[in-house]
Amino acid sequence: MKRIMTFAFALTIAAALALTTTSCSNEDILTDSNEQPQVTANGVQVTVSASIADDATTRSEVVESTDANGKKRTLKFTEGDKLYVYSKNNPYPVKGMLTMVENSLTPDGKSAKFTGSLQKRDSHSNWNNYTNYGDEDPLDGTTATLIHKDMVENTDYRFNGSCQIVFCSNPAPDVETLMTKNLHVTGDYTSSTKSFALSSDDVIFNCNFTGLAASTEYYCELQYPVNPGYSLHGGHNFTTDANGMSSHVFCFPYPGDDAHPWEIQIRQSSNTVGTISLGTRTLEKKIYNLSRHWNGSAFSKTIDLSTLNHDLLVGSGMTLTGTLDGTKQKYKILIADGATVTLSNATINGVHTDDSHELWAGLTCLGDATIVLEGTNAVQNFNRDYPGLQPGPTGTTLIIRGSGSLTARGREFGTGIGTNYDGGSCGNIRIEGGTVTAIGGGGAGIGASYGSTCGDITITGGTVIANGGEYGAGIGSGYGKHGTSQCGNISITGSASVTATGGYCGAGIGTGNQGKCGSISISGGTVMAQGGYNATGIGTGNGDDENKAECGNISITKDAGFVIVTAIRGAVALRSIGTSNGENNESYKCGRITFGDDDIFNESYGNNYGAPEDGYYGSGSLYFAKSTTSDGDGNTDDTNNTWTLTPAL
Repeated sequence: MKRIMTFAFALTIAAALALTTTSCSNEDILTDSNEQPQVTANGVQVTVSASIADDATTRSEVVESTDANGKKRTLKFTEGDKLYVYSKNNPYPVKGMLTMVENSLTPDGKSAKFTGSLQKRDSHSNWNNYTNYGDEDPLDGTTATLIHKDMVENTDYRFNGSCQIVFCSNPAPDVETLMTKNLHVTGDYTSSTKSFALSSDDVIFNCNFTGLAASTEYYCELQYPVNPGYSLHGGHNFTTDANGMSSHVFCFPYPGDDAHPWEIQIRQSSNTVGTISLGTRTLEKKIYNLSRHWNGSAFSKTIDLSTLNHDLLVGSGMTLTGTLDGTKQKYKILIADGATVTLSNATINGVHTDDSHELWAGLTCLGDATIVLEGTNAVQNFNRDYPGLQPGPTGTTLIIRGSGSLTARGREFGTGIGTNYDGGSCGNIRIEGGTVTAIGGGGAGIGASYGSTCGDITITGGTVIANGGEYGAGIGSGYGKHGTSQCGNISITGSASVTATGGYCGAGIGTGNQGKCGSISISGGTVMAQGGYNATGIGTGNGDDENKAECGNISITKDAGFVIVTAIRGAVALRSIGTSNGENNESYKCGRITFGDDDIFNESYGNNYGAPEDGYYGSGSLYFAKSTTSDGDGNTDDTNNTWTLTPAL
């Protein structure tokens, strides 16, 4: 097969850096000056100031999608970076490696100074110290290339016979490493402005391949077919792990604006394993997330869990389907950082165990993740301490959306969706659609388990049913002895339909037994919240003098749509919204409570914990009513059993 080789070494990213020869003043390193290069025993010494004029960013994109609203990544200098300058101007080229001036890097990473000596090649092709420049600008005609501090000569870059720099095509383990080590950032010197304008325009592929042979080296080529043969744009090697997976990032030179039927071919030795079609397109200067599973005959975006025979890292654009039988398939399933994954009639049946070798959830997110629901899906944990579905670490967000359903179940000590037991943590949880049922074992249905922390919980659409496990809230925190179980703010808005039931001593929405949560805001949708024993429907769970239950402000308002909120207190609790019992003291703590614009309780009012009177609140936008329906403790005459707010008629 004929191959037309079209390698190029002008590498890229959507970045713009400006390097300017300027004053060495510490007050403003970017101001103009008349500073001239200095001739030393080592040749001409130049000092230039480098700056990133604008945020140099790339944007992640799923290769099959037209949606470019992915994660932004910013290119910055790092302490210890270098600049290599080179000129091939006739008759005598100039070169030099400039090092970053100590303490010159600004806190935002966008500006620094570089200094070093230049050499010049003579008529005999010998390189000598550049010592005589007269009226000429020694940097005239040079090109600067950023050498990242972690780059190793002859491994990450090399010099060709003309002393021009060439980057090696080594893949990086992740995008951040590529941007701070492997990325080629270069630009020409402009004599009129006495500055370098650097840019990088690489096309970057963030790859996740699964189902390949274990611990095997493969070769990956970007190409498009021509007649005859292929136009090969570049390639690199990668090696799979013990599970036949490989996650790596590589960049190719920008191929121009022409559209081609691009494809990626995976080869082992001289044999072609399979080809991934990218479609006819113009490759843009951005990051493409490319995930495929080798099913034995082709690369596919769908993984049948019933065929799984190893741990699995699921990349963006992939679909999980079929049933994982945890009695036979004890495999960990991870969702890659930044990935959008579809569950389509997928069932993950974890095995109830306290085996220390199976410490994982049914489905674990490694970072930001979006799960799209199609059909009927279910996931439950493997280890008793772990949730059914575990969001990424603190600071990340799990988004659930789609038209299908998901049942997530934790057993014994786990949450349905949220943290693992005792010392665990997770980021934010956001539900935008679908039908989501979350059942906690010993923690919240959605939120935190014992001794763990969860980020904010936001529900904007779909149908959500959340049942807390023992001592856990339906939505919120779990058992929090000494305040160790906490969740962030809880927000319900839009057209969401939410039913939240607290476990024993847990609120429907709020804290678990002796737990903590942030503010609770309900501004849309239909909400039914039932507290457990000595717990509110919305607010605090049970507390005591040594370990109080504490929630932030509670706000119920009407947005542009509608809001219907019903809160039911549990047995022996005194009220349905706010603190479950007693006064605002060492056992229970609640912030300000507002219905619409009206204060129902404000800490500055003193011990005013009685239920408000029936009527209109929030400038007449909400109608409040109390019910005398029995809550199971026999107190049918207690007017605090059920509180309901509906839109004003």
